Amino acid sequence: MSLNLFPNETSIFESEYTSLETIQLLKENTLEGTISSTAHKTNKFFIGEVEKYRFKIISSYPKTSMFCVFEGKIDESIPTRITLTKKFHSAFKWLFIMWFLGLTAVIFITPNKTMEQKITEAIVFAVVAFFVRYFIVKLFFRKSEEIGTEALENLLKLKEIL
Repeated sequence: MSLNLFPNETSIFESEYTSLETIQLLKENTLEGTISSTAHKTNKFFIGEVEKYRFKIISSYPKTSMFCVFEGKIDESIPTRITLTKKFHSAFKWLFIMWFLGLTAVIFITPNKTMEQKITEAIVFAVVAFFVRYFIVKLFFRKSEEIGTEALENLLKLKEIL
């Protein structure tokens, strides 16, 4: 069992639509922009980029939807197969890492404390940080993944096969 600090899962789906219809539906329902464009209000289901047989999108649902990035590859097979990778948004990943490293550094550069006190505080902070990661971050990611996957399944008539 490997330790995966940030979620990254791949699934394979089949669509009732052809690959061209699938791409067209995604383009019609995606606000074109970067996946960090979550401040935009839109009536479209997704925000991101849809290219020929590839897409990288997030759900446009407000609040927690930006935590999960959906990267997809559309095969021209019949029925159309979509390989969908669900990843934790890299901006939030880097924010978490910088928060952890910054506060750990602050613990060790604080004057008037013994090394034993600093190590104890660092251990306590590490436990809190991993709690935040494994419970709070996972909660936001799962909610975002659930909303986005449901929107994709409904829009593209997807059925998970692997």
